[in-house]
Amino acid sequence: AMPAGGSLIITMRLIFPYVEIRLSDSGKGIQKDNLKEIFKPFYTTGSGGMGLGLTISRRIAEQHNGSIQIESEIGKGTTVIVKLPK
Repeated sequence: AMPAGGSLIITMRLIFPYVEIRLSDSGKGIQKDNLKEIFKPFYTTGSGGMGLGLTISRRIAEQHNGSIQIESEIGKGTTVIVKLPK
């Protein structure tokens, strides 16, 4: 979430045997308490979602022997790291 605007940087690199995709924003960041919960089904802090997007995305990545991680710092932004086998 970047309510005041900001930047979104997408990078991709090969870290054998994976392709790593990083999506980094300059948004407000995610609270540590929320960060622990965001992959749980139906967990949401927003008013418009159902809380299934990250749960489904992680499951798809894992079914392809990959992973999704999220790093975040309040006031500095969030990075989503997707690793998928090459």
